[in-house]
Amino acid sequence: MSDEKIYQRVQDELDGKPRKFTDKALMTKAKILSEGDEKKIKYTYMKLRVEKLKNEEAERLKREEKKEQERLKREEERLFQQAIDEENANKSTSTFKLILYALGIAILARIFVINFSDFFFG
Repeated sequence: MSDEKIYQRVQDELDGKPRKFTDKALMTKAKILSEGDEKKIKYTYMKLRVEKLKNEEAERLKREEKKEQERLKREEERLFQQAIDEENANKSTSTFKLILYALGIAILARIFVINFSDFFFG
């Protein structure tokens, strides 16, 4: 939120738009800092309220940034796990193919031995 919007929000709060809102503790602080001078109380309150709203906005942005970083981290971990799972699936497929090839060779060798054993061994 821009400075101008924050100042406008504070002015609207003091004017009762949409409803009158004042931070009672902040108003008390403004009265003390203004030493009871009615002319200064409103402006001191406004300065304090603007500062408070800016701090709240900064905290909100920090929370949102932290949430986004956590979301990105979770997404990165998910993609990493997905890559590992795919690699493991590929290894399993390769191992299965190797076993099938070996079995095929063994079957062919067995057929060869059975069919041609008479030819070689008489």
